[in-house]
Amino acid sequence: MRTILFLISVLFLSCKATSVSKNTANEIAGYKTEILKYRLENEDTLVDIGCGPGYVDHIISHYYPKLFFILEDLPYLIKVEEKQNTLTKELVETKAEVGRFLKNSTFSPNIEKRYQLIIGKEDLIPLPSSSFNKILCRMTLHEFVNKQKMVSELERILRPKGILTIVEAEPNFNGEVEKYCGNKYIAKESILQMFNAFTLKDTNTVNYSDRKMNILHFTK
Repeated sequence: MRTILFLISVLFLSCKATSVSKNTANEIAGYKTEILKYRLENEDTLVDIGCGPGYVDHIISHYYPKLFFILEDLPYLIKVEEKQNTLTKELVETKAEVGRFLKNSTFSPNIEKRYQLIIGKEDLIPLPSSSFNKILCRMTLHEFVNKQKMVSELERILRPKGILTIVEAEPNFNGEVEKYCGNKYIAKESILQMFNAFTLKDTNTVNYSDRKMNILHFTK
């Protein structure tokens, strides 16, 4: 699975969310610095590859209230519940989880009318070629089973001069594994090698309490 959703007590966390509670305003505001580095405009269409439950999109929507989202993920998410140091997993239908997170609210008004969910495959993004100017992969790259194939798919759907934004956590040490999905974090240098067919526009970093996040913008 490219996107892992796990539940710890009453907090919903994700490989795509850095330990945040849905209703905690201070934690939501903590994403602002990162999101404002995404090179978005308010009336863009944003394709989020590996959207998970749509939690980060819910936050992005607050800062860009006219943005339209095309959300893509696999048919099912894995929900992981941790109680007394014991992990249990169950499959959760992606459509249901996305619908639950992306409900209209005062925080993200009309978001139910501003997204389309696309169910993909592990090596295929079912979207037309050269069709999108803004594509986001946040904490998704390290979960791809066939990374090079998916990089090719990202290149295929991106328009010439469009912007692909890759956001990945920098490992704290060589070979560090993400606790819940079991995949290795990908260092900035490795991402650059992986996307050598693209043109690098710029890179940024955002520091959270537990690690640094790399933000890389590519075009073709």
